[in-house]
Amino acid sequence: MRHLLLSAVLLPLALSAQTTHLIRGLDFYYDPDTVYLVTGDSIKFQTQGIHDMVQTDSSWWAQNQAVSNGGFVTTIGADTTFAIDTAGTYYFVCSPHGFVGMKGVLLVDTTFS
Repeated sequence: MRHLLLSAVLLPLALSAQTTHLIRGLDFYYDPDTVYLVTGDSIKFQTQGIHDMVQTDSSWWAQNQAVSNGGFVTTIGADTTFAIDTAGTYYFVCSPHGFVGMKGVLLVDTTFS
């Protein structure tokens, strides 16, 4: 009975465990460039070279411009981990290489099935 009760308590915690998603900054592209997350998940950004992630608005993103909208900005050449706690669509561009289309998008929802 004690094991059943413990399982009933721990199962919801396991099902709602946060995930860390890896995005790599490579030669003029992100791998992957589109990531689906659940609120509370984290992004681990690993760079191989002179790359960063600058959050931008969709209009600047469509033009391959790394104009910050005041959201997340990672340091060029540095590995970074950060959490996304609010549902929404987050566009990002590499400031040195946005002009060649180095950009990506985070799609964050409260649940994904």
